[in-house]
Amino acid sequence: MRRVYILSGLLASLSFVGMADKPALNPLFSDHMVVAEGQSLRVFGTGDGLVDITFRGARARTVATDGAWCLEVPSGVAGGPFTLKVDLAGTMREITDVYVGEVLVMAGQSNLQFTLAGTGDPPESWVENSLIRNFSLPRPEAGAPFSPANGWVPLSKRNAGAWSAIGYYVAVQRAARRPGVAIGIVSCFQGASAIQGWMPASMATDPKFKLPEGGRYHGDLTYKRYAAWNKPGALYEKTFLKLAPYAVSHVTWYQGESNTGHLESEVYPQMFAAMATQWRKDLRKADLPFTVVQIADFDRRQDSDWKALQEAQLKIPQICKYVTVVKSADVCESNDIHPKTKSRLSERIAATIEK
Repeated sequence: MRRVYILSGLLASLSFVGMADKPALNPLFSDHMVVAEGQSLRVFGTGDGLVDITFRGARARTVATDGAWCLEVPSGVAGGPFTLKVDLAGTMREITDVYVGEVLVMAGQSNLQFTLAGTGDPPESWVENSLIRNFSLPRPEAGAPFSPANGWVPLSKRNAGAWSAIGYYVAVQRAARRPGVAIGIVSCFQGASAIQGWMPASMATDPKFKLPEGGRYHGDLTYKRYAAWNKPGALYEKTFLKLAPYAVSHVTWYQGESNTGHLESEVYPQMFAAMATQWRKDLRKADLPFTVVQIADFDRRQDSDWKALQEAQLKIPQICKYVTVVKSADVCESNDIHPKTKSRLSERIAATIEK
C-alpha cells in the first residue's frame, strides 16, 4: 500500500507540474542577439521547470517554481559568432549568430523615434553592416516598424530607413571606432512621452515631485491617444521592464519636450536622477552611464519654460553620477520640433560612449 501511495503522490505531482506553464524565453533571446561585453549574460524568462543554459563553455541551471527565472554566465570579451544553448524543460533551443560587444539603449521620445528615412539622407548613403543589430521593445502606439517579434534585426540597406536615425548613426560611428565589434541597439522610446511614464508609478507620484495645478505641460497629456502612455509608470511597466535585467553598456536619453510646463524644470533633474537610479537597479549595473541630450531650440517655443527645461538638463550631472549632457541646439535645425539633422548630434553621443 505504501508503494501505491508514493506512486499516486508522484503522479499527482507530475500532473500539477504539467498544468503549469513550461519555461519560455524572453523575446530578447533570439538569433543575432548582441550581449554586453565584460558583464554577465543574464538569460531570463517565464514559466516553471528545469532550465539549463550553456554559453562559451560556461553553464548554469535552475528549477523555476515561481513563474519567472533568470540564469547568469560570464559574457567574456567581445567576439563571436557564438551559440547560446537553452534547455527549457526538455525543449532544446539554440540561439545562433550571437555576438558579444556593445549594447546601447536608445530611450526617450519622438526625436529618438524619428527614422533615418525621415532625415532625407539619400538611401544610397545608408550603410549595411551585419554586426550592427537592433532590438525593439514593445511600444503602445500602433504602427511601429519593428516589434519584439522581429527579434534582433541586422542592419541592411533594405531596412535602414525604418531605424531610429540617432540609433543608426550612433551604431555606425561606434562600429567605425571599434571595427569587428558588434553593436546592439535597443529601441526604448515612445513619441510624446513624459518622464513620469518612464518611472515606476509610485516614484512618479511621490509628493516631492508634485507641482501646483498648471505647472505641467499639457500638450501631450490632453490628447486621448497620448494619455494612455503618459500615465505614471505606464512606459516603465509596458516597455522598459521588458528589457530588465538584460545587461547593457550605455543609455542615451533624449526626452524633455513633453516636460516643458511652467514649473517642471524645478523637479526634472531630480526626477531623472530617481529614474536613472531605478533603471540601474533593474539592469543590475550601479555605474551604468547615461548620455542626456539637451533638447534642441524650437522657434515656436522660445518661452522661458522651454529654456528652463534646457537649463535643468544641464544640471543633471551635478546630482546624478555617470551622466554626460550633450548639446543639440547648435547642430540641429530650430524650425521643427523634430530636427532632421541627426548625424552631427549622433557624433557627439557616440563620442561619450566608451568601453
